[in-house]
Amino acid sequence: MISGKQGFFNGWYFKCQSDMQTLAVIPAVHQTGRKGTCSIQIITETEAWAVEFPIEEFRRKGKTISIGRNRFGERGVRLAVHEPGLDVKGRLYFSALSPLKYNIMGPFSYVPFLECRHSIWSMRHKVWGTVYINGTSYSFDGAEGYWEGDRGRSFPQQYIWTQCSFPGGV
Repeated sequence: MISGKQGFFNGWYFKCQSDMQTLAVIPAVHQTGRKGTCSIQIITETEAWAVEFPIEEFRRKGKTISIGRNRFGERGVRLAVHEPGLDVKGRLYFSALSPLKYNIMGPFSYVPFLECRHSIWSMRHKVWGTVYINGTSYSFDGAEGYWEGDRGRSFPQQYIWTQCSFPGGV
């Protein structure tokens, strides 16, 4: 069991963006009652996939998340997903992360009944590497990277989120 709570999730959003391409990957672990699962979502400008894995394939050690042969962490992302209709393989490398100097939740981090907690692991870091999705190459050479996390009992049905990043700033 992941948590003693009735419903629980923990997800990490990795976004890589070059002048030409965008790729987002979201590994997550979920628990509803006694049933636990984990998943990986892969999102491009034109398509999105979600692959579910048995909970036994999920591991987390510090800031490193593993689901099967897939790894996500401070140094980058390694993808190896082979399902009917989806073949993903590749590796992305990250430069040093740029975390915020403060809690993104602000005073809301003290509100005990919120459905979800949000965190920023890196507002901007550089990304290098290539991921192949069903034969299409997503290549990044010094591209921009972003990493956030969400955890809680449910993701809000309605929310407002704004974010911006300026050249030379975080």
